[in-house]
Amino acid sequence: MNEKRKAKRWHPISYFKSDVVCNNIKEEVDVLDVSWAGMRVLFSKPVTEGMKVYGKLRIPYNRIPYFVRGRITRVKESGGEWETAVAFGKVSVLPFPDISL
Repeated sequence: MNEKRKAKRWHPISYFKSDVVCNNIKEEVDVLDVSWAGMRVLFSKPVTEGMKVYGKLRIPYNRIPYFVRGRITRVKESGGEWETAVAFGKVSVLPFPDISL
């Protein structure tokens, strides 16, 4: 099967937690996988495609967090959780001045 994604995903050995703000609500989410282009996370509250997302990724074994800004591109509800694909618009090692995480 041919891989159609532009970016290779990094699948951590175990999911890791990161802070995300979506729809002005801060939540700690499980990060399922991540690449330079986006991430897949589990939200405990409903979200919809097109919503803006801001996050502080605390990647295991990496001392410096990554600050990300993006949009939700896909949502799949399963067992009271929302598996969500986020396409990054910007990634930085510095916090965004207009977002509190």
